[in-house]
This record gives sequence, structure tokens and C-alpha cells, in this order.
Amino acid sequence: MIFFTGSPVAKPDEEREKFSLMRQAAILSAIPGFLVVPPVVGVLVGRWLDQRFHTAPWLLLVFLLLGFGSGIRLIVRTLRQAREMQERDD
Repeated sequence: MIFFTGSPVAKPDEEREKFSLMRQAAILSAIPGFLVVPPVVGVLVGRWLDQRFHTAPWLLLVFLLLGFGSGIRLIVRTLRQAREMQERDD
């Protein structure tokens, strides 16, 4: 640590690395939400459409699958983004 006028100041490399790790942790912490939220939204939209058009359970299943697909897509994109950040920092 470098001291400037009596108060500790972190080195720029340490500060950048700490910020990068916190940023990656924040990005990766979104993954559990990507597993839950899109399928739940798909079920809710599918049930609502099934009730509206009397097509139970077909639209529910279609939107559930679309929800899972969009969740997987979000996870892959997030992991790719985290990997690119790590490679850029190295």
C-alpha cells in the first residue's frame, strides 16, 4: 500500500483487480435468476393465453419451452461475457 498524506491509497493494479473481481461476481450472480424467471414468465403467459383461447395445455408448454430456451441463452451470453472480461484482465 502507498501512503499519501497519512491516508492509505491502494495501488492502481490492486484496485483494478478488486473492481474486476467484484464486477464478475455481480454478473455471475444473475445466473440463478436466469434459471427461474424466464420459465416462470413463460408459464404465466402460457396459462393466460390458454385460458383466453381455450387451448390448454399447448400454449403453456410452448411458452415454458421458450422460457427455458431464453434462460439458457442468457446464461450462455453471461458466461461468455464473464470469460471475455477475465481474458481482457489477464
